[in-house]
Amino acid sequence: MARLALSTLIARDDVLLAVAREHVLVYDKFTGSLLRTTKLESRIRACALDPSARNLVVVDDGKKLHVLAFDTLTVQSTRSIAKKSDIALVTPNGEQILLADKFGDAFAYPLHPPADTPTLPATEPVLGELIFGHVSTLTTFLLAPPAPADPKFIISADRDEHIRISHYPLGYVIHTFCLGSTKYVTALHIPPSAPELLLSGGGEDELRLWRWHEGKLLRTFPVGDVVRPRVTVRPPVLKTKPPAAKRQKTDEVEETEPEKVLAVSRIESIDNVVLFSLLGANALFYFQMDWSALDAAVDVRALEFDSPVVDFVLDGDTIWVSLDAQPPSAPLAAATWDAGSTALVMTTAPALSSVPEGDADTDLYLPLALLPKHPDDEGWDVLEAGEAMSDKQRGRRKVKEQLKALQQPASPASVS
Repeated sequence: MARLALSTLIARDDVLLAVAREHVLVYDKFTGSLLRTTKLESRIRACALDPSARNLVVVDDGKKLHVLAFDTLTVQSTRSIAKKSDIALVTPNGEQILLADKFGDAFAYPLHPPADTPTLPATEPVLGELIFGHVSTLTTFLLAPPAPADPKFIISADRDEHIRISHYPLGYVIHTFCLGSTKYVTALHIPPSAPELLLSGGGEDELRLWRWHEGKLLRTFPVGDVVRPRVTVRPPVLKTKPPAAKRQKTDEVEETEPEKVLAVSRIESIDNVVLFSLLGANALFYFQMDWSALDAAVDVRALEFDSPVVDFVLDGDTIWVSLDAQPPSAPLAAATWDAGSTALVMTTAPALSSVPEGDADTDLYLPLALLPKHPDDEGWDVLEAGEAMSDKQRGRRKVKEQLKALQQPASPASVS
């Protein structure tokens, strides 16, 4: 039996809420004592707290949408949904839940089922209102601007390098795109100090800064030299056939260790400090950013831990960090920004009184294997003698050439 990692952290008032596979746990953030807990029937894929902090939305592996009372963790309602969802968000007015599935669609559901909702069999899925859809797997989305109670846009990203800005709630009306990423995009963040800007990250060796309302790339932040040495987890090996173009012509297949895969899992900011984490990396990364001088050089640094960072959450001056750690290492760490040394430093985190155990969580690093389309496919457009290029290959080459043209950020004169 292994100690389960805390895959999600939510800080509120004096408590810290955590998710560990099928468990929901609430700890006292000062003493680490377990205040209350509940266990669902299957693994929790996504969760979100409503603005009032009264309702906790939980989506599990059994295609169930649960709404729990945050104070007691008692189930207020349970609805079956048609597809598994990995992203959950509660709108700022607290009235709707937005869920996204791996097929690229996002649906809206009322936070609480209306009183006149007909009773359906437990296995009958409740159909939500389709807000928007991508033709690729949705990886993340957020509402913008983030501060007002009635956001006008929804910004979404997918596995096909797209960042899309759509009107909200009429998500089928596309405002613009932020194009230029060359790999999947897995994290988006609008800095509260500069709400007209958007930070994005994913499978590339850099973060990107956009003026999202215009779809304009302002600059990139090279981070590969700092983050790659600290990615300690390799992608799990999937029991699937390799792409046809890469299959061996003989029965002998050389087994090699999978290459490192980058996947930015979260981006946040505290005033002028940008923080980000990568799935399978044993550090929290950060740099200082002058929002009034966007072309100024930045120094990307790392606060290292003994184990991979699973999630982190901002809580005033404290940054709570969950770690994929086994005893005697602690599963929870804490950090803060030290203005004197202009660095992120560790602080004392309480020892959690109880963390669930179980079989090793094989799904924790599954995105590292699923996100890359062809991790080793660098020669897809190399033709053998006498072989003609297919329409699909010509199309892919054209798209790659167009993306390369978009990768150049705006000139410094247009950034200010």
